[in-house]
Amino acid sequence: MNYEKRARSIIQSKLKTDIISISIPESGQYNTVFIVNTGKGEFVIRFVTEDLHSMKAHAYALRKWAKLGVPVPKILLQGKDYVIETKIQGFDWRNSKLNQKQTAEALESLGTMLKKMHSVKTKKYGYIVKPGIGQYKTWKNFMDVYLTLRIDKLKKIKLIDKNRLNKITIYLDENQDLLNLKNPRLCHKDVNKGNIMIYKGKISGIIDASDAISGDPTFDVGIIYQRFGEEMFKHFVEKYGKVDMRKVKYYAILNALRKIPLDYKKGNFEACERHLEQIDRLMK
Repeated sequence: MNYEKRARSIIQSKLKTDIISISIPESGQYNTVFIVNTGKGEFVIRFVTEDLHSMKAHAYALRKWAKLGVPVPKILLQGKDYVIETKIQGFDWRNSKLNQKQTAEALESLGTMLKKMHSVKTKKYGYIVKPGIGQYKTWKNFMDVYLTLRIDKLKKIKLIDKNRLNKITIYLDENQDLLNLKNPRLCHKDVNKGNIMIYKGKISGIIDASDAISGDPTFDVGIIYQRFGEEMFKHFVEKYGKVDMRKVKYYAILNALRKIPLDYKKGNFEACERHLEQIDRLMK
């Protein structure tokens, strides 16, 4: 499908404005995204390319978090397989040069934001299939499927030797008790640097909730720990509040496992090795 042609047609017919320029910053696993510069300003149009539930989850989560004062894109129009939303100012964290002080302050802000985001109560577990409702009866049911997917992807790229992979599998099995969850919350699930926008040295917004789930908020917290490390993580916790570090490290390992096939596909083998070394440290 020619998504750019569709994007142009939808923007012109729905927003009644001329298009000055259109660009595609990145295509994710489920989304094709365009930034459209028009006579009325800049907008983002996001097409779901695989799972329609991800678009509904995205729109649901953003609307919920916006009501809490979290800086997220505003949904302007929602179609069957697309949304048009406002564009958050700035660049994603990966492409923003923050000094140590700015990073610490941004992590404190992120702690405040995630605390608000995790206050939204949900039902059932896993990917959002109806407003506020996951698709599995238990968190463990969802995580069993998720963990199987992670291990299968690692096996396919054949980067990890059998001994190392066996140690990871044993660790995951021995920590199954961490998956006993009674009170699910709305989680972003992909709050990595690429989905955190920075403008003038501060967080300007959190984007892309297409992976939103009903589950354990520590899943998101673990991503922050994995991406920023123990020392900088302290600034996040200062505003987020008390966390269970055993669970944080468990979910940090899961995010590192998720990142390995992605970096392998990009040919970034050094990053893959860093993830593996981090996993080894966290499992001790």
